Order: sequence, then C-alpha cells, then structure tokens
Amino acid sequence: MAIASTGFAVLRSPRNIGRDALFEVLQTSAVTLQLRQRSSGGAYPAITIPQLERVLVPLLDESEATALLAQLDAARAERDAGLAAAEASLAGLDGFILGELGLALAPPDGPTGPFAIR
Repeated sequence: MAIASTGFAVLRSPRNIGRDALFEVLQTSAVTLQLRQRSSGGAYPAITIPQLERVLVPLLDESEATALLAQLDAARAERDAGLAAAEASLAGLDGFILGELGLALAPPDGPTGPFAIR
C-alpha cells in the first residue's frame, strides 16, 4: 500500500488478483463495514494507514474471481433488462396523462420548463 495523497490510498494485492475482482470485493458489505468502523472525522471522514492495514479483505483465486465476475455480469444484465422493461412501460405515461387532462406539450420552439403547456 502506498499513499498517493491525503484523499486516497493506492492498494496493491499481495496475491495476483485481477483488478476487476478486487474492485468488486472492496465494495462488499464485509469490507465497507470495516472501513466505516475504522474511519474517523465528521465533515471529511478518513481512515489512517494503520487502520486500513487492519481491514480484512477476502482474496479470491483466479477461478473464484472468474466465477464471481460472471455471476455479477449475469445479475447486472438481468437488472438492466428489468430496468429497460420498466422504462418501456413508463414511456407512454406522459402522453396518456396529458391526453386524459386534455393537454399537450409546448412545441420545442415555445416556452420550456416543467409547466410549459399549451
């Protein structure tokens, strides 16, 4: 570990773990909880190097890291598909509501803003 500035530290894995897997592991609740418990300061929370060195970080071997990243990619793809479906369902909502109220959006060259109707 080496200090780059007072705002962040550069972490190096003692084993050959890929940066993507390390990035994901560092975001787990097991690691972030330890970081929060060891940080101090109200307006600018920080963690000292001695406290940072006490954080237990699970290190994965290459096969575990590959499996973790594959599971995360699949979960994110499923989430993104669900969000796209929700966005598609909501896409016509504005037009429906305006139609029910007998309103229309202002033309693009007219007034703008959240209440610009004609």
